[in-house]
Amino acid sequence: MTHTCSICFEQFNASSRKPILCPFDSCSKSACRSCYQIYLFFFCINIMYAQQIMKHTRSKHAQRTRHRRKTRRSRKFAFDPNCWGKNKPLEQLWTDLSSFLSAVVIYKGSKPYEIVKLQQPREQLSAFDADPQVVAILSAHPGAKNAYETILYPKAKDKTVDYVIANHTKFFKPVPGHPIKKLRVPH
Repeated sequence: MTHTCSICFEQFNASSRKPILCPFDSCSKSACRSCYQIYLFFFCINIMYAQQIMKHTRSKHAQRTRHRRKTRRSRKFAFDPNCWGKNKPLEQLWTDLSSFLSAVVIYKGSKPYEIVKLQQPREQLSAFDADPQVVAILSAHPGAKNAYETILYPKAKDKTVDYVIANHTKFFKPVPGHPIKKLRVPH
């Protein structure tokens, strides 16, 4: 065994520079107590720092997951399968809108709205979109399943069709990126 530390090259003594052998049998190196303490200190600091980063990352992930779970639960909670038969006029309007047989065209001025039967939907909706007297075009979103139970009925409940159309901004929103800018779907 040598009389100096293999890390700091200081002479061994009986207290702070006491020689310590490597705990692994395959390694026969020795270092002083001070060097082992410094190594362990920095090793533990790095481990604690890594644990703190992992804990912070996990907590952020947990917050995001918790937020997603809350929103999913609230959407499921709004689902009312017993809504059919409670508001017949609104159901009839929704049936026409969701089958893409008609659309509600809302105008400026004295003529408030018109329910239009669609024979050629794309051309008719484009013409209404270009008309400056048209404020909004209400339709159903093709990708929304059970939209009447989850979106429209929980908000409208026993309101009349006239009320829903007059206050369409409460029940319908624009479709982002759609070529027909005045098109509105339930939200």
